Amino acid sequence: MPANGCNLKFADNKSFHHNIDCYGTATGSIQLQISGGTPKLNIRWLHSLDTGTLITQLLPGVYSCEIESETGHRAVYGPFVVNQAPAWTLNPLVLQADPGQMNGSISLDPTGGCPPYHFIWNTGHTTPAIHGLSPGRYCVTITDCKSCNENFCTDIVLNTSQNNLAGLKSALLFPNPAFDHLVLKLEFEKDIQAKVEMYDAYGKYMSAFPIKGKDIRVKLSLDLIPVGSYWIGIKTDDGYMWLPFTRAGN
Repeated sequence: MPANGCNLKFADNKSFHHNIDCYGTATGSIQLQISGGTPKLNIRWLHSLDTGTLITQLLPGVYSCEIESETGHRAVYGPFVVNQAPAWTLNPLVLQADPGQMNGSISLDPTGGCPPYHFIWNTGHTTPAIHGLSPGRYCVTITDCKSCNENFCTDIVLNTSQNNLAGLKSALLFPNPAFDHLVLKLEFEKDIQAKVEMYDAYGKYMSAFPIKGKDIRVKLSLDLIPVGSYWIGIKTDDGYMWLPFTRAGN
């Protein structure tokens, strides 16, 4: 409480202090208007080197000040609370891409900050969700109503789940890593007709050929295949599966 002839009052009950605009930043402030006492006053903020009626660049916290009049009378005022801005939560939902398809997606549902939110992706999209994605790294900057920014990046990769192929008893792809050739060995419960497809690590289609039978063994030449990671897809009318392999250097 004020004492010793000093009278402190707020110029505007709604604007004597300013809370943090953006989470984790030092953007708070406190503004005081002083009347009463002697004309020359010394103001010292406790736990701070700041002086004067206006202090800025404040972190969240509780602040108090000591005011000393020209005659040596002192009074302590406060506490004044500077509140933290709400933290951001982006709630991302990421669906990976299947080999040979551009079907990955990223969806964001932000909370915290100050809506409405504006999105700028490195793809040029300006929506909270983007679809039809191939493997790669995707980044977005989200801006709220106070121009606070939050950055988010994630990777779309190939879906590594192996889907059941109806009637398949065993599947081998060897050697792996491979150098000049690769052997695909499949055993089914009955004769089948299928298509074998090859894709690179980014889901780009490379080649395909048909297979049929019950016990299948195929030797694949890798002479024209660059070093890297690849996928073999086996597709029938009843299902499909994916087998990864690595082309090693000689």
